Amino acid sequence: MVSGGTTRKNCPAEASFGAKYLQKSVEIPVFVEENSRTTIENIKFTKEMLIGCSLERVIVISSKKRLFRLQYLYGRLWRETRDKIEFVGVPDSYGIYFYFLELLYFVYSIFDVNEYFLPRLAKKLFRNG
Repeated sequence: MVSGGTTRKNCPAEASFGAKYLQKSVEIPVFVEENSRTTIENIKFTKEMLIGCSLERVIVISSKKRLFRLQYLYGRLWRETRDKIEFVGVPDSYGIYFYFLELLYFVYSIFDVNEYFLPRLAKKLFRNG
Protein backbone atom coordinates (compact mmCIF):
# COMPACT_ATOMS: atom_id res chain seq x y z
CA MET A 1 0.00 0.00 0.00
CA VAL A 2 1.41 3.35 -1.02
CA SER A 3 -0.31 6.31 0.60
CA GLY A 4 -0.36 10.01 -0.18
CA GLY A 5 -2.63 12.38 -2.01
CA THR A 6 -2.13 15.48 -4.08
CA THR A 7 -0.46 18.08 -1.91
CA ARG A 8 0.52 20.57 -4.61
CA LYS A 9 -1.45 21.92 -7.55
CA ASN A 10 -0.72 20.39 -10.94
CA CYS A 11 1.28 17.52 -9.43
CA PRO A 12 0.37 13.82 -9.30
CA ALA A 13 -0.65 12.22 -6.04
CA GLU A 14 2.33 11.16 -3.95
CA ALA A 15 1.01 7.59 -3.87
CA SER A 16 0.80 7.35 -7.67
CA PHE A 17 4.35 8.55 -8.02
CA GLY A 18 5.57 6.14 -5.33
CA ALA A 19 3.62 3.20 -6.75
CA LYS A 20 5.11 3.65 -10.21
CA TYR A 21 8.59 3.58 -8.68
CA LEU A 22 7.81 0.57 -6.48
CA GLN A 23 6.21 -1.48 -9.25
CA LYS A 24 9.55 -1.48 -11.05
CA SER A 25 11.16 -3.24 -8.08
CA VAL A 26 8.58 -5.70 -6.72
CA GLU A 27 6.44 -8.41 -8.22
CA ILE A 28 3.51 -8.15 -5.85
CA PRO A 29 0.37 -6.04 -6.26
CA VAL A 30 0.77 -2.43 -5.14
CA PHE A 31 -2.34 -0.75 -3.77
CA VAL A 32 -2.68 3.01 -3.81
CA GLU A 33 -4.41 5.42 -1.42
CA GLU A 34 -4.50 8.87 -3.05
CA ASN A 35 -6.85 10.89 -0.83
CA SER A 36 -4.71 11.72 2.18
CA ARG A 37 -2.98 15.05 2.49
CA THR A 38 -1.33 14.68 5.87
CA THR A 39 0.62 11.97 7.67
CA ILE A 40 -2.32 11.35 9.99
CA GLU A 41 -4.69 10.98 7.02
CA ASN A 42 -2.21 8.52 5.47
CA ILE A 43 -2.67 6.27 8.48
CA LYS A 44 -6.44 6.72 8.80
CA PHE A 45 -7.25 6.19 5.12
CA THR A 46 -4.92 3.20 4.78
CA LYS A 47 -6.52 1.66 7.85
CA GLU A 48 -9.98 2.19 6.31
CA MET A 49 -8.93 0.51 3.06
CA LEU A 50 -7.59 -2.51 4.93
CA ILE A 51 -10.53 -3.07 7.27
CA GLY A 52 -11.44 -6.73 7.14
CA CYS A 53 -8.04 -7.81 5.83
CA SER A 54 -6.08 -10.21 7.94
CA LEU A 55 -2.69 -8.57 8.26
CA GLU A 56 0.19 -10.76 9.32
CA ARG A 57 2.77 -8.01 9.06
CA VAL A 58 2.84 -4.27 8.46
CA ILE A 59 5.99 -2.51 7.30
CA VAL A 60 6.02 1.27 7.34
CA ILE A 61 8.75 2.87 5.26
CA SER A 62 9.47 6.56 5.57
CA SER A 63 12.32 8.97 5.98
CA LYS A 64 14.36 8.62 9.14
CA LYS A 65 13.31 12.06 10.29
CA ARG A 66 9.67 10.94 10.53
CA LEU A 67 10.05 7.60 12.29
CA PHE A 68 9.62 8.77 15.87
CA ARG A 69 6.38 10.60 15.06
CA LEU A 70 5.11 7.71 12.93
CA GLN A 71 5.66 5.23 15.74
CA TYR A 72 3.67 7.47 18.04
CA LEU A 73 0.87 8.05 15.52
CA TYR A 74 0.45 4.38 14.60
CA GLY A 75 0.30 3.56 18.30
CA ARG A 76 -2.53 6.07 18.76
CA LEU A 77 -4.44 5.61 15.50
CA TRP A 78 -4.00 1.95 14.56
CA ARG A 79 -3.37 0.02 17.75
CA GLU A 80 -4.36 -3.27 16.12
CA THR A 81 -1.01 -3.32 14.31
CA ARG A 82 1.06 -2.93 17.46
CA ASP A 83 2.49 -6.47 17.45
CA LYS A 84 2.70 -6.72 13.65
CA ILE A 85 4.38 -3.48 12.68
CA GLU A 86 7.95 -2.75 11.67
CA PHE A 87 9.26 0.74 10.92
CA VAL A 88 12.01 1.23 8.37
CA GLY A 89 13.76 4.56 8.05
CA VAL A 90 15.42 5.49 4.81
CA PRO A 91 18.14 8.12 4.64
CA ASP A 92 17.04 11.60 3.75
CA SER A 93 18.92 14.72 2.78
CA TYR A 94 16.94 17.23 4.75
CA GLY A 95 18.74 19.88 6.75
CA ILE A 96 18.34 20.54 10.45
CA TYR A 97 15.39 22.83 9.71
CA PHE A 98 13.24 19.86 8.66
CA TYR A 99 14.12 17.92 11.80
CA PHE A 100 12.99 20.91 13.82
CA LEU A 101 9.70 21.02 11.89
CA GLU A 102 9.18 17.31 12.45
CA LEU A 103 9.65 17.85 16.18
CA LEU A 104 7.01 20.59 16.10
CA TYR A 105 4.62 18.30 14.18
CA PHE A 106 5.20 15.59 16.76
CA VAL A 107 4.46 17.87 19.71
CA TYR A 108 1.36 19.21 17.99
CA SER A 109 0.11 15.69 17.21
CA ILE A 110 0.22 14.84 20.91
CA PHE A 111 -2.43 17.50 21.51
CA ASP A 112 -4.42 17.19 18.26
CA VAL A 113 -4.05 13.66 16.86
CA ASN A 114 -7.34 14.01 14.97
CA GLU A 115 -6.24 17.21 13.21
CA TYR A 116 -9.07 19.43 14.30
CA PHE A 117 -7.37 22.78 13.91
CA LEU A 118 -3.96 23.62 12.43
CA PRO A 119 -3.63 20.95 9.71
CA ARG A 120 -7.12 21.70 8.38
CA LEU A 121 -6.37 25.41 8.30
CA ALA A 122 -3.03 24.83 6.57
CA LYS A 123 -4.62 22.59 3.95
CA LYS A 124 -7.13 25.35 3.15
CA LEU A 125 -4.47 28.01 2.90
CA PHE A 126 -1.58 26.24 1.21
CA ARG A 127 -2.85 23.17 -0.63
CA ASN A 128 -5.63 22.10 -2.93
CA GLY A 129 -8.00 21.91 -0.02
